[in-house]
Amino acid sequence: MDRFVGEGLRRAVGQSADAQELWRQLGHAGRGGKKLRPALLFASYDCFGGKDMELVCEVGAALELLHTAFVIHDDVIDRDVVRRGSSNVSGFFTERARARGASEDGAVTLGVAAGVLAGDLALASAIQQIAMCEASQETTRQLLALLDDAVRVSAAGELDDVVTSLCRSTVTMEQVLAIAEQKTAWYSFRLPLLAGAVLAGAPQGTVDQLAVVGRLAGIGFQLVDDLRRLRR
Repeated sequence: MDRFVGEGLRRAVGQSADAQELWRQLGHAGRGGKKLRPALLFASYDCFGGKDMELVCEVGAALELLHTAFVIHDDVIDRDVVRRGSSNVSGFFTERARARGASEDGAVTLGVAAGVLAGDLALASAIQQIAMCEASQETTRQLLALLDDAVRVSAAGELDDVVTSLCRSTVTMEQVLAIAEQKTAWYSFRLPLLAGAVLAGAPQGTVDQLAVVGRLAGIGFQLVDDLRRLRR
């Protein structure tokens, strides 16, 4: 992750100070947290006999970049300007615009733009990280397919979550479970567990069974997190 941000800053030399700052804030956004997804990836890879730690670390960084992209974009959607007690990407650039004398609408616009763009950079880099890893061509193809599925399903879940939060009709338990599966289970549990198994060369039948485990664990994780927030 540090190499990724460092390379981004190196390539941003000669661009505006704001463009360079965008990379620094993206780096800040990727720090901290539990690193749950790489941990699940490593556990799965080790369980199925994987030995190439440099390779699995490359894929782990890609999963963390994907998570960073989703977190940044989620903050934009929710209009949040703080993450883990300090300004997030949008919050930093909103304050930066205010300090320059921008109107409130202008400051908010810059904050939203910075959040969208930083998330885009992280998402594109996650895809590139996997595409350029040292796995075999077939394994890389499988990893990219898993990543593509996770992005598509997560986007659908995020949209449905926003729609249901705006809708005044009663939300069914089936909808709650579907959103939990789409928003969390696919990219936070299913993707890392399956990616680790694929990297280690696990048989397809095992990978299919692991997909069920990832789905159920992810739904449970999201429901527990939702209940914890309701109790605060």
